[in-house]
Amino acid sequence: MELTERETLVRVEQQLKDSVQNQAQILGDLREIFSRIEHDSKILVTLNSDFRSHLETSKFRWDDIEKKLKEFQEKLAKSEDKIESDIEENKKDITAEREARTLFQQEVKSTVRTVAWIFGSLATLASILSGVVLVLQLLGKLKGP
Repeated sequence: MELTERETLVRVEQQLKDSVQNQAQILGDLREIFSRIEHDSKILVTLNSDFRSHLETSKFRWDDIEKKLKEFQEKLAKSEDKIESDIEENKKDITAEREARTLFQQEVKSTVRTVAWIFGSLATLASILSGVVLVLQLLGKLKGP
């Protein structure tokens, strides 16, 4: 089973051809892989650019949102302070009104007591005058006309 030199050379040549063909196939596959990598790289660069642009736009939007939120919080704090101030002022007004009402009620009670005393005194005076008139009438009858 010895091979002749020619057969060996034919065999080696065939193996070399197969090897070159395999290498050409591998190179073709590598070209396709690198082509895909290049294409995907371009897509990634575009996506990266779009992402950065979106990120910057988002950053501006977030900065604007944060600014508006801070302004809103400041307005809210001012409103809360004003409401608290108004509540305190209303409490003072209500307290003053209650005190004035209490004082007015005391004055009314005092006036009612005074009027009641005056009417009592007038009734007593009327009773006394009635007695005086009666006495005068009796004295007038005794003396004669």
